[in-house]
Amino acid sequence: MISQKRRKLLSWESPIPRQATDKKRRGLFAGGAVLALLIAAMISSGWLMRPSSAGWSGATNTGWYANNTASTDFYISTSADLAGLAELVNSDDGRVSFDNQTIHLLNDIDLESAEWTPIGNTSDKSFAGTFDGGGHKILNIKVTGEITGAGLFGYCASADVSNLTVTGSVQGSEHVGGVVGNAAGATAVRNCVNYASVSGNSNVGGIVGQGGAQNYTGPHKSDHLLRRKNGTI
Repeated sequence: MISQKRRKLLSWESPIPRQATDKKRRGLFAGGAVLALLIAAMISSGWLMRPSSAGWSGATNTGWYANNTASTDFYISTSADLAGLAELVNSDDGRVSFDNQTIHLLNDIDLESAEWTPIGNTSDKSFAGTFDGGGHKILNIKVTGEITGAGLFGYCASADVSNLTVTGSVQGSEHVGGVVGNAAGATAVRNCVNYASVSGNSNVGGIVGQGGAQNYTGPHKSDHLLRRKNGTI
């Protein structure tokens, strides 16, 4: 025969009233549901998948190069990194052409419509390396002013630019393109897409300004045709 004390041990009940426990359980379920809805909303709005460097205002970073100048491959992932590339190529002191070196873009970058200085901003400061966009996008580029050699890249000399999409707007005077303003020598522009508006006075192209189709291979995916003309595309 089970004693009264043992019976109590075998039939132990929580000191918390059942009603309170059920209420707490319902609260936990409700909290979980709210969290799930919040995460779903963040994903659908793109908040968790934002391109790098939202809010960029012109800062530059060249540490990715300075820390290993002898390398043949460099990897960039932020707007500051990309601006650092322009700074290195355009520098008056110790400029780097990146000849025989490759820049790899690791993710989409949003330039936030801040004013962009083209990579290779004069013919004697041309980019001469390889830039592999890795299928990523440069979003909201903004180039303005009566400049010659306007685009994400201004001047390229025997360079290779590939696997990249550009959006935003590019305005210049001559040699104006969404991706490359002036593609000189054996420069190759491959598998690039332009959705940026492009305008200028002469040698204006959706993807390549000066240089034309002989410098481009791949699908001509552009709201603005790959061609040389005067005016706005």
